[in-house]
Amino acid sequence: VFSIFSCSMALLFKTEYFAAHMASAVLLGIFWQQFAFVGHDCGHMSARTHARDKIDVPKLGALVTFFNGISVSWWNATNNV
Repeated sequence: VFSIFSCSMALLFKTEYFAAHMASAVLLGIFWQQFAFVGHDCGHMSARTHARDKIDVPKLGALVTFFNGISVSWWNATNNV
């Protein structure tokens, strides 16, 4: 997911072409959509499906809140009714 974000930022800041900036906007939209799916999984506490996964769900939830602007705790309160 962060590779999409990195490509978007590279296209935005390393080029001056209009088409590259539009491609950057599309990639940023794809990043936000994919990260929203990550937030959805964090909300259901299913981002970590196996005990061997070393995913810190609260820290991942904090990243989702930062990038998407919707907190995982708010999402839990309104979605899991």
